[in-house]
Amino acid sequence: MIKNIVFDMGGVLVDFNPKKMMKEMNVPEGIDAIVYHELFESPEWITLDAGRISKEKAISRIFERLSYHLESGFYPEASAISLGQGESLQELLEASIEYVMDHWTGYMKPLSDMEMLPQALKDAGYGVYLLTNAGIVFREYEGAIPAFKAMDGLFVSAEHQMLKPEPEIYLALLAEFGLKASETLFIDDNPVNIAGGIMNDIEGIVYRGDVKELISELKRFHVELQQSPLHSSRA
Repeated sequence: MIKNIVFDMGGVLVDFNPKKMMKEMNVPEGIDAIVYHELFESPEWITLDAGRISKEKAISRIFERLSYHLESGFYPEASAISLGQGESLQELLEASIEYVMDHWTGYMKPLSDMEMLPQALKDAGYGVYLLTNAGIVFREYEGAIPAFKAMDGLFVSAEHQMLKPEPEIYLALLAEFGLKASETLFIDDNPVNIAGGIMNDIEGIVYRGDVKELISELKRFHVELQQSPLHSSRA
């Protein structure tokens, strides 16, 4: 019998879209793809989520690799980027990467369709928790996400130096909040993370961006709501 619902954050409760964020931050067109690759697709980004590197060290390593990539012609499209007088491409890219790193948390937006579901589950008597791969900067934007207010506990990967889908993180989540795997259901948009939970006897649902579909899936696990969160969100 399911008694506890665990939510992922990005792609489930929050719209984490780096390309959209960079556009809103006015990262110059033409260098945005390079910034995206060097920052959000870097091993340092994952290591930040694991809490195993400082922000300063991550930036230093990213800049070092960027320099090598530019010198080796890794980005042939870079030759078409227009520069101001006396400005180098590396300086422009480094400034943009550093700006995005310092400001992206201010562009985290809650997904409105999912905003009321954690509270609706809590009102129905379920324990509600968060399990997210996120860096220590999580606490900077935690208060800006309304759904977190309904949570009985927040488990942030960097604070425990582990990541989904490592087996240890699911076991640590259960131990942290005194949960039983057989009574816990995990919702994540990444099937690999759901598989990690299942390997530790935690049932899961892959969220595909459709709240009605998710509510229907919850019923498959005999999780019932007293009131539809879709109705509540329109009130």
